[in-house]
Amino acid sequence: MKKLFAVVTIAAMAMSMAACDQIAGATSASDAQGSAVVSGEDEGTKDAPSADEIYTKIVEPIVGYGAGAAGNSLKNADMASQILQFVKDNDLVNVNKSQLASNTIEAIGRLSATDKMIFANNILGIKSIIDGVIKDPSTIASVFDDVGKTEQVTDLLNSDVVKDGWNKLSDVFTSSTEGIQIDPSVIGG
Repeated sequence: MKKLFAVVTIAAMAMSMAACDQIAGATSASDAQGSAVVSGEDEGTKDAPSADEIYTKIVEPIVGYGAGAAGNSLKNADMASQILQFVKDNDLVNVNKSQLASNTIEAIGRLSATDKMIFANNILGIKSIIDGVIKDPSTIASVFDDVGKTEQVTDLLNSDVVKDGWNKLSDVFTSSTEGIQIDPSVIGG
């Protein structure tokens, strides 16, 4: 009888362990699937622009006109229109945000410490311009008339796809420039 009880107990333990294994396996699989969905929520279906393209079309031109220079607000407004066009041309709303961030960080990483400060300073001004005209479209003309981009920016901002793509890029700019200390004596402020 003791042997039969021992065999039955061992069999019951074996079955319960097997059942626990299956439940744990199912839980791990569903957790992994859930993680993929959460991390994939903002992961677009298109490849992000390359670091070279981001450097050439955004980073380098922003650094190129310096900071605190005469006409800086006009240059920021002109660059804001170019960035919105870049957002549209590259369909940033549908790109992989992690890849966009990685490529942007790589592009900014090519800059010297001084140029990183100039970029960080100017991108703050550009973000302020774009966010301001999105919030209050009636200001587009006053901001973009002097650079001849009022019609272009109005057309671009009539698209939710461009606005959503800008929000994605703006988030990337924010996270990519967080650690950059801006020294006003270096950037002319």
